[in-house]
This record gives sequence, structure tokens and C-alpha cells, in this order.
Amino acid sequence: MVTSDTEWQPLDFEPLGDGKQFRVLLVYPNIQAVKTPQMGLAIISACLKRIGATVELLDTTRVKHDAVADELESRVRNMNPNLIAYGVRSMEWPLAKSMLIRGKTLHVPQIVGGPHATTAPEEVIPHVDALVMGEGEGAIMDIVRRLASSKPLAGIANTWANTSTGIVKTEARNLIPNLDDIPMPDWKIFDDIHYKDSYAAPFPGFTGILGPIEGSRGCPYTCTYCSNGAQMKAHRGKGKWRREKSPERIVEELRTFREVYGQLDFVFAVDEIWLTRTDRVARFAELYKREIGVPFRFMERAECITEDKIRLIAEAGVQSIAIGLESGDPELRRNVLDRRTTDATLLRAFTLPQKYGIQVHAFNMLGLPGQDTESMLKTWRFMRRILPDTAQFTIFYPLRGTPLHDRVVAEKLYDPADTLPSYYVGSVLKQEGLDDEILLRYQKLLTTYAVRKGVWPVIAFHFYRTVPMAYRLRFHRIPAALRSAAYFWRRLIGLRHYTPRQAFRKILYNIIPEKGSKVEPNCANGNVTQ
Repeated sequence: MVTSDTEWQPLDFEPLGDGKQFRVLLVYPNIQAVKTPQMGLAIISACLKRIGATVELLDTTRVKHDAVADELESRVRNMNPNLIAYGVRSMEWPLAKSMLIRGKTLHVPQIVGGPHATTAPEEVIPHVDALVMGEGEGAIMDIVRRLASSKPLAGIANTWANTSTGIVKTEARNLIPNLDDIPMPDWKIFDDIHYKDSYAAPFPGFTGILGPIEGSRGCPYTCTYCSNGAQMKAHRGKGKWRREKSPERIVEELRTFREVYGQLDFVFAVDEIWLTRTDRVARFAELYKREIGVPFRFMERAECITEDKIRLIAEAGVQSIAIGLESGDPELRRNVLDRRTTDATLLRAFTLPQKYGIQVHAFNMLGLPGQDTESMLKTWRFMRRILPDTAQFTIFYPLRGTPLHDRVVAEKLYDPADTLPSYYVGSVLKQEGLDDEILLRYQKLLTTYAVRKGVWPVIAFHFYRTVPMAYRLRFHRIPAALRSAAYFWRRLIGLRHYTPRQAFRKILYNIIPEKGSKVEPNCANGNVTQ
């Protein structure tokens, strides 16, 4: 371990100087294809541009998984970067790894930062020249300066470096104490689709511009399924963990976003918690209402919700609040998730915003270690008590560096080699009595009926959960038949543009292609598939 000077120093934005040209290709391995910018990469881009580097982004959101390595090679050949830098979360690691393997053949230095590099550095370091742990603003600028001056990467605080003599590890540098000192994000590094078609849009069909905001860093809670605890531990003794931007800086950032895009129609805060000190909430509400004045949404812990804060934030124009229930089983919440929130606190947190006309969204997880169908029914029953406006039911995925990851590995419920591309397609755990067929059935039924008012959703939920054949008919076979019928109808309608003879030949061609004919390639999303 190399001990570096980790005392806090202001971020160094000294230009590269001497006419040095340095090109950085940032990579966003968006395995879930969720349309939202990765704020960390937007801030890193802003830092690098400020010191004079040229920055481009390879965003895999609209690239097929089996084509990402080819896309990387194409971008590298076009840009000729001096550095490839990946921002990676744990579920994104398999996709990022496939790109790193191809990138190694291109003879360009590669680094990885983000949560996965922080919580699983031993897994990452064999594939990279260096990795960045924790906050990356200072480290990435130091790395670029070293490479621009042809100096080795070893010894930079917050990094592990691969050298000819082994891995050189350094201590973490102190956390950035004042988040107002961080540059404005480089929002334009991302395609406009992330703002026009964001998953955080307030309603289906939203056609405006959605602006994301990071108002704080450092969630103070230690939920066993979240990598936050591991990151907090890695920075112990390196400064205050929970830090917040001033309300003035938040509003300034949103004003700047509106100037960049010419409009701002909705705001989404990416913070884990928002309603901390009442005085900060009051100041934010005052400034936001006066200078921004568009609907917004944020995520929150039930413990932080009070009537005074809700009244203030309602006056500012909040549209909805997303709150983590995670499970309606209090014993599982307490003993498995380390979420000690009482049912009474949760009930108050979900109903209080609705009193002020604010919509509420419930986060839930299924397939947790030790969970069974009775535990999932407790979630159903609690959801029927709170009746939020919307809800989501993701399937638990063990993130590296978390207590639950270590537990399921130790109990042989999970093989770390098993991965999934999404929180909605199944479970990587092997739990007796809770296979994917049961889990996905409960997920579908909870998603469909948990927030619907009235008695019929209750009847339908219990009928379909207890009669699997009826469930398969309702949710699989009938929808599949309707899709086939809709496809046939569209093709039939399309024939109206042809003469009867041409229409007959087209139908015959689709049934029996002519000998030697070629199927036309599908060029959607820039990928040619046969």
C-alpha cells in the first residue's frame, strides 16, 4: 500500500498546457438500457473539459449487447483516444468486462471507476491499467495529467494501478467537503433521448425535457442490499460522508440546464434522500418556486418525512415522491435488510404526501434471501393498506461489497458467476420453494393489481396466484395471441398498397422465399442482423 497525501486539497483544474492534446473516450455500459444520464460521467466529462481534454461518450443504451465490443473498436479507431474510462455499476460489470477485453487489443490505456471498482477492485484490476475508487473527480484529472506527460499511473490517491512489478494501491483521498465546488455537469455529453424519453418522466407520453439533479452525496443508512455501506466504510476517516449542495447551487444548476436546452419541463432528483434539515427544505422551496417553477420528483426515506417538510415541498410544486417500502414483512425488513422502519412510520410516510396532493411511488423487492410466498403476501397486504399511486417490484440482485452478497454466497444460494441484465427477468438465487416461475408470477400480479382500488383487483390477484393455468392463459397466451393477431392485421393492411397480383406474390414470397433470394437486413438501431 502506497500512502499518498490524502489531506483535502481543492480540485485542481490547472489546464494541461504546453499545447497538449489529450482525448478521452468515456464509456457508459448501460446494460439495462434505461434512458437516464449517468450523472457521475457527466461531471467527470465537465472536469476533463475544464482542464483542456477532448471528451466523447460511448453510450451503449441503443447498442445491442453482442455489438458493444465492435462499437467500442469503431469509436476508438475514429477518435484515436489517449484514454478509455468506464463508469461501471455492479450489474453493468459483465458488459463492461466484454468491452475491456476487446479494448485491450486496441492498445489504449483503460481505467474503470464507479461503484463496482470501489466494492470489487480485485475483480476489476486484472482487466485495466488502473481503477478509481470512490469519488473520481480529482483522480481522473490526475490520471490524465500523468498520461499527458508520459508518467506512470502508480501512486495517485484513490487508485489501484497495474504495473510490471505488481499492483500499486493507494489510500483514498478525502471526500470533497463542499459539493458546490464541483463543476456543472456536462449534460450534452449524453444524447437528448435521456432527457426527452427518460424513465423518470412524470407520465407516459411525456414530450418535454426532463432535467436530472444531484443535490447531495452520501446516504447515511446502511441497508444490507445497497453498496452505500461498503463505500462509506472505504472512506471512513476521510471527511464527512453526508454532504449536500446548497439550495442556491441546486437552483443555479437547474437554471443552467434550462439555458443549455432552451426549456425545462420536469425535474428528477437522483439523491437517495432529499428531505433532511427543515431549514434547507424551506430555502430550497422558496428559491425553486420563484426561479424554476416546474413539477419535480425525488426519492425519500420514510423516516425523513414530516408534515412540515411535506407542506413546504408541496408549495414548491413537487409532483411525486418515491419511497422505499422494500417489503411488507417487518421481520424481513429488520433482520435481512437492516431497515428498522416501523409499519406505523411507513404508513404515515405513504399517506401524508397524498394529503397535500402529492403522488407517492413505492419501491419493493422480491426474491430476497429467506423470503417465501407468505412473506410476499405480507407485501401485498401492506400495499393494499397504503395504496400508493404507483409501485415497482424489482427482483433482488446481490451487489458486490454488500452484506447480503456475502450472505447468499456463504449460504450457497448464489454463484457469483451467475449474472442477469435486469432486475425484472428472474433471480440469480437458488431458493427452495421460490423458483423463477413463482417469483415472476407474484411480480406480475403485484405490479398489475397492488395499487388498483376496489374489490376486483383483490379477487383477481388471489385467483391468478392460486390458479397457475389461469395466470398463464391471462398473462402469456392471450397477450401472445393478441400480438400475433395485431401483427397479421398490420401486414394485411399493408397489402392495400399493392395490386391483387402483387399482394398474392408478396404473401407467397413470405411463405416460400424464392430460391437464392436474400432476406433484407434489419438495420434498426444501427445494427445489421440477418
